[in-house]
Amino acid sequence: MKRILAASLLFISTFASAYDLTVRLPDQAPVVLSMHQLKSELPVVSFTTSTPWGNNPDAAVFTGFTMIDLLSYLKTKDVASVSFIALNDYSSTTSIDDLKRYTPIVAYAINGEPMRVRDKGPFWFIYDMSTFPQTDTPEYHTQMVWQLKEISIKYK
Repeated sequence: MKRILAASLLFISTFASAYDLTVRLPDQAPVVLSMHQLKSELPVVSFTTSTPWGNNPDAAVFTGFTMIDLLSYLKTKDVASVSFIALNDYSSTTSIDDLKRYTPIVAYAINGEPMRVRDKGPFWFIYDMSTFPQTDTPEYHTQMVWQLKEISIKYK
């Protein structure tokens, strides 16, 4: 019975941690934010945009939080850039200037539904390419990391 309980708890904790987002700040312990914290403690932002990925060329509604709001929540200062790391360890870096100029979000829902890992979730760093068509380029496409697991902040 103890083994079944232990296995169940391990499965539940593994499943729950899949919806956590780790943020690394220089010279600090990593900050782990739960999906509940992200949804309840950061302003919710949504936009509708098309993406060059997938079988559906129609626009979708992405919901999440802006990186600027996350940086403010974490009380960061003098940020130079932010790196985004996926579950498969793909990573990309975005300048603070682009974060301020285009206000991309870390989405956790698409068309009102939570994003599953198989659907590029649980988190997807994405630009609003409809409002800012200049971000609909290969340079910006490489920055839009899906299956996001970790964010690393670099200071100036």
